[in-house]
Amino acid sequence: MTITPTAGAVSASVGYGSSSNPITLNLSGGTATSVAVAAPAAHGTATASGTTITYTPAAGYTGADSFTYRATNAGGTSAPATVTITVGAPPPRRPPPARSAPALAMAAAATRLP
Repeated sequence: MTITPTAGAVSASVGYGSSSNPITLNLSGGTATSVAVAAPAAHGTATASGTTITYTPAAGYTGADSFTYRATNAGGTSAPATVTITVGAPPPRRPPPARSAPALAMAAAATRLP
């Protein structure tokens, strides 16, 4: 008799603008021979292949996302489990380079009206 796998909840964090992030699944019970995304992510793409799932956030997205997955073997298919993803914030913007005082004076002189 083959024991059905059990899929468990997972929490993961991925970087802003990252792609193909492997998600460490929480599988127990019988050994899974495959996994599938049961409900898609709202703000990215979860892709199953064999017994792994990768996640890519949507372009420009930061914040929380989630999807569900199931695990299967010859004994059957697990109940769905939720993967909760936190997509990190973008890196801070760099300020424009500072202009030196002589360059500012030259720019001001160039804009003087007669």
